[in-house]
Formats: sequence, C-alpha cells, structure tokens
Amino acid sequence: MGKDNENYKIDKDEIIELDGDAGEVMKFHHIATIDHKGEWFVFFQPSEPINGIDPEEVVIFKIANVDGEDVLLPIDDEALLDEVYEIFVKEYYDDEEDYEDEEEETESRPSCAESCSRCGGCNGKFSK
Repeated sequence: MGKDNENYKIDKDEIIELDGDAGEVMKFHHIATIDHKGEWFVFFQPSEPINGIDPEEVVIFKIANVDGEDVLLPIDDEALLDEVYEIFVKEYYDDEEDYEDEEEETESRPSCAESCSRCGGCNGKFSK
C-alpha cells in the first residue's frame, strides 16, 4: 500500500512504539496521516496483540506541538473524531463498494461508551 498526496499519507510498513500509562510498550502500524482544517491527525493499527484493542481497530491521535515537540493527543471531541475518521475511510478505500461495506459495519458497532471498536479514542489511555 502506498497512496500519498499533500494532505494524506498511507504507510502501513512503518511501526511506531507508544508507551502506555502503565509503562508498557505497544507497537502499532502507522497507516495514515491526514491534514484536516490545518491540523494533523495520525492513524494506527496494532502490529501485535494488545489487550483491549481489536487487531482491526484504527487508533486516531491529533498531532500537537507542545514545548517545541510533536506529541500525540487523544481526540475528545466526538464530532471531530467522526470527521477525521470519515476522511480516512474515504481515502483509505479506493473502491466505493469497500467504503460502503465499512460504513455499514461502522453503523452496527457500539458507541464509545460501550467499548468503541472503531477509533481508539480512549481518553488518553494509550497516549504517551
């Protein structure tokens, strides 16, 4: 996979290690980075089994500059999370049929309050 443009990048071969709250190291595939309204968002999928995260789940963080360093922040705004996820899905799936199948699957998933399996917006549980 390798689809790029000025606002979007996919690179599933890159593995990122993130530190969890308990100090555990979690490995993720970096699958996309998206520029949305002047802000950058990064998308990951687990590269190995991680307790509490489905292997097919997409974890989304906002990239922010804090004290001169880029950091990954959880997205607390559900509307913003939905917006960037929609952009990701549209870009990630070249075939409209695949997108429609994913959209139907997404509608049948539980809400975040019921153990969200779509975004990984875990209120900072896995943020560095």
